[in-house]
Amino acid sequence: MDDLLSLPFDQYQRYRLVADLVERVRPGGRPLRILDVGGRTALLRKFLPDDRVELVDVEASEEEGLVLGSGGALPFQDGSFDVVAAFDTLEHVPPRARKAFVTECARVAARHVILAGPYRTPQVDEAEEILMGFLADKLGVKHRYLAEHRDYGLPVRAKVEEWLGSAGGRVLSVGHANLERWLVLMCLELYLDNDPLLRNLAQRFFAFYNASMYSSDHGGAVYRHAVVASLGQSREPSIEGLFDAPAAPQGATRALLAMGLEVIAFDGEKDAWSPELKRLEKVIRGLEKDLSGHKKRLGDTVENLQQHKATLKDERAQRKQEAREQASIIKSHVKDLAGHEKTLARLEPELAAQVEASKELAADLEGHRAHLTELKSDLEAQQTAATNLEASLLESEQVRESEAAAGAQVVTELEAEIAARGKLVKELEVSLAENQEQNLHLGELLSEERSLREELTRTLGQQLKDLATDRDAVLETLSEVQQHRTEVLALLQETQAGAEALEAALHASQAEEARQRAEIERLRQLVGSRLESFKLVFKPERPEA
Repeated sequence: MDDLLSLPFDQYQRYRLVADLVERVRPGGRPLRILDVGGRTALLRKFLPDDRVELVDVEASEEEGLVLGSGGALPFQDGSFDVVAAFDTLEHVPPRARKAFVTECARVAARHVILAGPYRTPQVDEAEEILMGFLADKLGVKHRYLAEHRDYGLPVRAKVEEWLGSAGGRVLSVGHANLERWLVLMCLELYLDNDPLLRNLAQRFFAFYNASMYSSDHGGAVYRHAVVASLGQSREPSIEGLFDAPAAPQGATRALLAMGLEVIAFDGEKDAWSPELKRLEKVIRGLEKDLSGHKKRLGDTVENLQQHKATLKDERAQRKQEAREQASIIKSHVKDLAGHEKTLARLEPELAAQVEASKELAADLEGHRAHLTELKSDLEAQQTAATNLEASLLESEQVRESEAAAGAQVVTELEAEIAARGKLVKELEVSLAENQEQNLHLGELLSEERSLREELTRTLGQQLKDLATDRDAVLETLSEVQQHRTEVLALLQETQAGAEALEAALHASQAEEARQRAEIERLRQLVGSRLESFKLVFKPERPEA
């Protein structure tokens, strides 16, 4: 509670007033859920630490649980809170939006609404004008919140009470902060706060007022009212015993007078040393400017140093990374070299075997070539024999044709002779008719002629048959010779195709042998170049002179 007593008296007044009223309406001493509208400072939580105080404001802060939202459109359901409170907030709401603000507070409240702050009266308006004039003339400042009071105009308490009554509330207004005392103390507070040398004195003054004078500071015209609306079946707050009698405690006047005299003396002395203070302030500002420049240069230097450090760190990291990569590359090269050596060792026996196989293929090819030569010689001999056989066959055919022609000539001659003999027989038959005896002899001759004719016919038929048989044999022999010739030609073609395939295989084997030799030579060169690069990599550097 001691830290609360050190609050500025005007701030302490409004929070203490609302906190005391909440205690008067607390049902059965249980904790309450309270909404502080415009409460981004969360100060109400310190006055009511046992309650659940939630915050809503149009401006952000670092306070936990602050909800950004307007009092004219609260983002909560109806009756969400036991108490809805606002502290010196309504006067900073534009006049056209104030009714919505009050109505929304009543909507989300289940039991009570408390709206604390200054309300419009001629005396309050005059007091604020005097305070603004004092600040402008004495301190040369314009108070932001007081200026906003003048721009918007203070709210009318009767209107606020009417709006809460329309929302179903039973309304009670409680006043506090004697207006004359408030004006004097506000001038004193702002004067003390304006000078850093007096701020410790201000805290002593605030602690004295809050502890000794708050409870009695409610008589006469007041600066602030707390308008309380009790909703539904909630009980209205009792104000009996809420304050002490409206008279300053004994000794309070002397304490305030002593402090006032101290401030007056300070203000009088201020006129004497104020020029020197201003000069010193100017010197301090110059020094602060120089210091700012030095700080900037120092900051730039530090930033450059940090950049250099970061660059050095990056370079070191890069060097380490490059070293790791180089080591990885060397390891990979060594591994590749070992693999190439293994591959070379594996390929050399294969190459030797392939060379031997190539030699065997070459020997086989030479054997096939010799066999092919022999086959060609046999073929030529067979072709010569076939040619001779064809010539012999042709000659035989010519002989047989000659014999057949001669046989035909003989047949023709025999037929002519037979015809002549038939003519003679006829003549003999005629003569036979003339001479019986001659007929008998002629019959014999005729029988002999017939026998001779039949014999000649048989002989001619047999010769013709033999000639046909010989011709068929010659034709069959010629067909066999032709078939043998075809087989020899096919065998020759097959032998030639095999020889060509063997030659192609030999060429392919020779090409593969050449390719493998080239690959082995390339591997040897690669291994040699890798070895040279490794020698350069692992070559120790010469020490610097």
